[in-house]
Amino acid sequence: MGNLYSDNIEDKNSYSDETVLKDVRALISVGYREGTLIDYKKDVSDKDNWPEAAASFANTFGGLIIFGVVEKQGRPTQLTGLS
Repeated sequence: MGNLYSDNIEDKNSYSDETVLKDVRALISVGYREGTLIDYKKDVSDKDNWPEAAASFANTFGGLIIFGVVEKQGRPTQLTGLS
């Protein structure tokens, strides 16, 4: 597993889409809880309050919003992806 926080996940040569997907699946399998550096969102809609999460991360330490993941009580439960 790479380091989603410090690796350049936008560089497809060093961090492929397959690696990102593998890492997201690993977070789900261990039930890695949402916190100050990570937030799961089912989709990209205003009802899922992702703009507020992005603003919160931008005004603090940064963080990752992972779209396409269902969460329950802060724990990821299912990878649904996005259409």
